[in-house]
Amino acid sequence: MRHVQVVFSYWSTMVLTLIRPRFAEQHIDIQLEEALNRSRWYTAWSTIIWAFWLYTTQHRLWIHWLSHQAGIVSPGWQWLMTLFVVFISLPVTYGLFRLYILLTHVVTLNVFKVRGQRLRLLNLETTMLTLSGPTVVGLAVMPSSESIGNLILAICIIYAGWMTARGYNHIFHKTRVKGFLLFVGATLVTGFIAAMAGVALAATLGVLGFFLLLILRSFTH
Repeated sequence: MRHVQVVFSYWSTMVLTLIRPRFAEQHIDIQLEEALNRSRWYTAWSTIIWAFWLYTTQHRLWIHWLSHQAGIVSPGWQWLMTLFVVFISLPVTYGLFRLYILLTHVVTLNVFKVRGQRLRLLNLETTMLTLSGPTVVGLAVMPSSESIGNLILAICIIYAGWMTARGYNHIFHKTRVKGFLLFVGATLVTGFIAAMAGVALAATLGVLGFFLLLILRSFTH
């Protein structure tokens, strides 16, 4: 029964996070088993929300690609392919989320010389995932009212940054603005490392693809 509650608690957590600014920092001490279940399901719900927004806004482009590149013309098969892509993306986004938590925690502890539990950081960032809902609302409103959409996005970004900074104060034993500075610094360093890793991975795949192409071409001559 409790597992079922975790599955659907994403939506109640979203509401409580929006109306209670201290909610995120008050729930950073959730135990490991429940924390892992929350991170799985909250990542899944956030992925579904973003996938739904992308599908509704880029529907024609996606259908065009399925029809002309993948050769899928039937609407039924297009729906199945869309669901398949979303299903495959669920474990991928969860893995990336956990990797982000691990990398951010390691960077924060070793670069900025602080102490704090990774489980608490996981609980904080898991709660922050629920802000995907209002963020997508802002993006959805933007085509019809750009000013309102930008206002919603700005509020979401400022609110998320403020709550994350408060959470960092509790997790890494900082006070006042130091939590915000730590959050910004850790995010920048983590982003730089992730970008360099992405470039290295892309270069490696490019070289492997080049040699694979050479091997395949050798069989055609």
